[in-house]
Amino acid sequence: ENVTLSSILSLKLVDGAGETAKPITTKVFLDRINASAPNELVRSLSDSFLFGIHAQNVNEPFLILKTGYYQNAFAGMLAWESTLEEDLGAIFIPPSPTEYASPNDLILDRSNSFVDILVKNRDTRALKNSEGQIVFLYSFPDKNTIVITTNADTLQKITDRLFAERLVQ
Repeated sequence: ENVTLSSILSLKLVDGAGETAKPITTKVFLDRINASAPNELVRSLSDSFLFGIHAQNVNEPFLILKTGYYQNAFAGMLAWESTLEEDLGAIFIPPSPTEYASPNDLILDRSNSFVDILVKNRDTRALKNSEGQIVFLYSFPDKNTIVITTNADTLQKITDRLFAERLVQ
């Protein structure tokens, strides 16, 4: 599909086909990708969610989750950090060329962990690779919304659109 740069494309994930197709719920989505999101998080999420692409030079995926229980969602996201890359990586991170180690190479423990960063004055949790580049990040633009993506510009664009939509209503 031809999508202009910096535009947002939402993907409707459904179960079934044609007129009988129904949007899948957040829980079904997480189950189908075999996510190991903590139960406290899954229970706090509403049924509706949005998965989409932010069209840039490299398309950046994003996921918007809605919650009515901020405290459980926040604690659940912190707990999910340990497997977030594994759970969403196949959808969010393009595969990189395989690197093979020789028997003489020193294999280092890659125990990445999320860190607090600011993106346009917004508290954000980010996972960075060994080169310091962001792999994943998530933020709560408000107490009812979680945005997960792989790029700070995408996070900002999604957040701007969420707030612009509220101002219009």
